[in-house]
Amino acid sequence: GLQKEAYFFNKYCLTLRDQTEWIELVEAGANTLVGADSHVILKGFHEPIKNKVIAEPNLYGNGKASELIANTLLALKSSS
Repeated sequence: GLQKEAYFFNKYCLTLRDQTEWIELVEAGANTLVGADSHVILKGFHEPIKNKVIAEPNLYGNGKASELIANTLLALKSSS
């Protein structure tokens, strides 16, 4: 979804919902839930983005999981 894509592109995201399945993005400061209240939406929009810092740059890993798994499987195969 857009919330996660925004994170991957290092963009701050306002989510017009009251809840999200990507709570880790909210906790990291990359996403703010603003619901459907126009005043809250505008407040979130006008709040300086420079104060929004993503606490964990590799929240979902470094993209090398498949390489590590393949290397582990090859090492197991060669040791048997």
